[in-house]
Amino acid sequence: MPRAIASYSMAVQLRLAVVPVLLGCVLLAGCGRSVSEEAVRMQHRDPTAVVVARNYSWEARSMRPQPRWNPRVNLVVVRSDEGLGILQEGAGGEYYVPLRGGQEAWDPQWWGSSQVIFGPRWIPRSGERVRRFEMPMGGLVVADVGGDGSITGLHDVLDRGYAPRPGIEGGMFAQYGEDIILLDQLGEYDYWSKGFFPTARGPTVSSVAYQTTPEPYPDYWTGRDDGGELVIRWSPGVVDLLPRGRNATWAANGSLVATQYSDDDGPRVVVVDEPESSPRVLAEEAQHPAANPRFDIVAVEDVDGGIRLLSLDGSREYRLARRGQRPQWNHDGTRLLVQEPRTGQPPRLRVLVLVWRGQGGGPTHGSN
Repeated sequence: MPRAIASYSMAVQLRLAVVPVLLGCVLLAGCGRSVSEEAVRMQHRDPTAVVVARNYSWEARSMRPQPRWNPRVNLVVVRSDEGLGILQEGAGGEYYVPLRGGQEAWDPQWWGSSQVIFGPRWIPRSGERVRRFEMPMGGLVVADVGGDGSITGLHDVLDRGYAPRPGIEGGMFAQYGEDIILLDQLGEYDYWSKGFFPTARGPTVSSVAYQTTPEPYPDYWTGRDDGGELVIRWSPGVVDLLPRGRNATWAANGSLVATQYSDDDGPRVVVVDEPESSPRVLAEEAQHPAANPRFDIVAVEDVDGGIRLLSLDGSREYRLARRGQRPQWNHDGTRLLVQEPRTGQPPRLRVLVLVWRGQGGGPTHGSN
């Protein structure tokens, strides 16, 4: 059974339960990988040595643009109020395509480097107050993306599901009611688990984190008023629970970084280093962490606005930007995309190209 790890209140003691361990597998990243091997692959960077080499931006065409980096090259998929867009490196080309029949593209996600999958609206419209979640109509659609970033075709892939997320085994997770399903390239799917909004560590490892409720507050879909938990599935049979955890992201060494919410003290960012370890606080009054895919660096959004960079061990931090929300690293960890809010207008999407003084790891060029 899953084990509950420390709750938000520091007074709550660690509760242990017997967790079955899969023989022959090292816990953190599946078979054949140890914590020390993962740590060797993660490169060190000092957040106070960062330099913004250059930056560029786009004007979003929706109040909720939901940008996502391509997993291999520096393209960004983004939703607009009319459809879907692909944004090129350096604020070069912007390719937007309207969708048929008033269809909307929500939660666009890259499926490999040349396809994007998206689903129907499930988020309340501006000003709406939803007390009971209703299943969205429609299904999942795949868009083909050309080498120049243009959208060359649209295909219905499944007549159900919404909120797709990168999955395991080369597939895509999607939501169907309170169930998580796993979709393959043939458009076939299997039930995966009860829960909401999974975050896989990568397509070739089994580590996944997902929520037991859609929101960290009283929820009318599941009938729970305690905020639920973040389920940390390190590997099959090795599971921890983080009370009121959200916004999971996986560090390069296999640690889990997440937001943990509280009614009294606001959100904070915590790190769970390995199975059965207590969460440690990385940043108070912060949320929406983004762990760098190569370096021991985590970007967080301060609740009063702005972006901080922190060492994964919590030893150093640096205020990178005075304005910004929902930081997101590109595939090689050299570019950070943030959303800059604008009153009454869609946000500006800004990319910061970063280098570290005396530490290498500079940006790659010509990767498109």
